[in-house]
Amino acid sequence: MEDVTAPAGDRFDHERVVLPRVAVALVLDADDRVLVLRTHRHVVDQEGWELPGGVVEPGEDPQEAAAREAAEETGRRPAGPGRTLVSWEPLPGMVVSPMSVHVWTGSEPGDVPLDPYEPGRARWMPFAEAVDLALAGELLGTGSLVGVLALHAERTR
Repeated sequence: MEDVTAPAGDRFDHERVVLPRVAVALVLDADDRVLVLRTHRHVVDQEGWELPGGVVEPGEDPQEAAAREAAEETGRRPAGPGRTLVSWEPLPGMVVSPMSVHVWTGSEPGDVPLDPYEPGRARWMPFAEAVDLALAGELLGTGSLVGVLALHAERTR
């Protein structure tokens, strides 16, 4: 709980939740397919498609974290130059939870074993199909949703 003073001078108690930084990988191939993971998320008891990603370790670069998470979750490591597509705070009124999506247009077999706590199934999906899933509300997580829609918006403007 924090003691907050509003611009008008009113004071009130306000909760603040701090979560770790999260980085997401949006990996495309030469056929404009995106690497996705089919998984079950027990917290919300939902199964669905999502982009690979996870927590950025202390001192780790977010883009490198996204690449590491992709390798751990899918067996494919992003290759070539990547770039940050978008960064945001999903719930700035109460939660500190920086998120970012990083894009690559190539990958290679990963050099680390798959994470046993991420029992998803990876596959390549046409990017247009991922956009359709995003618009239908069928992608899991804001990282997946924002990443796919941000790249679609970038391509269509």
